[in-house]
Amino acid sequence: MRRRARTSKATARGKIKAAQRVHVLKTLRRHTGSTIELRHHLDILAPAARIYELRKEGHDIVTLWDRQQTRQGRFHRVALYMLLSKGVAR
Repeated sequence: MRRRARTSKATARGKIKAAQRVHVLKTLRRHTGSTIELRHHLDILAPAARIYELRKEGHDIVTLWDRQQTRQGRFHRVALYMLLSKGVAR
């Protein structure tokens, strides 16, 4: 019984990650997305991990660095992600 519960949790996590990758990809097809934007607007707490997974799938995503202000007024070095090829990954 316990094994089944763990498998269900793992499956659920995999589905959540897949859905987050879809949202990130849709955003990057429209414009450059920052770490702050992906966290706050798409509710993705680990955008770098989703970018890594998308790159492994074959998407050509580059990272640029910028300083941006958070809602609290602090400046942070944040990643800006840009999708170079707008088509489907190979």
